[in-house]
Amino acid sequence: MLTAIALSLVMMAGLFLMLWGAVGFVQDKRLFSSAPKEALDVIQPKEERFEGHMRILYEDVCREYVIVLNGELAKAREAHCRRAMRINGAK
Repeated sequence: MLTAIALSLVMMAGLFLMLWGAVGFVQDKRLFSSAPKEALDVIQPKEERFEGHMRILYEDVCREYVIVLNGELAKAREAHCRRAMRINGAK
């Protein structure tokens, strides 16, 4: 049990570091310095469609994540209860 927890923490840390490195690589200005300055000036960042658009989007994504996580926890809880019943001899 402790081994599984330790390995999952190491895996999460590794994924975090890989994503962090990828974001740093993409945000590096030297990577895209060969692009013509005129092209960089033409490209404008998109504005929000309406006030609070991004907040609503983030809330929706977080809500969906919590729903999926709750379902996975419910499945794990049921499996644990079935396993405990099997070990104790109850059906």
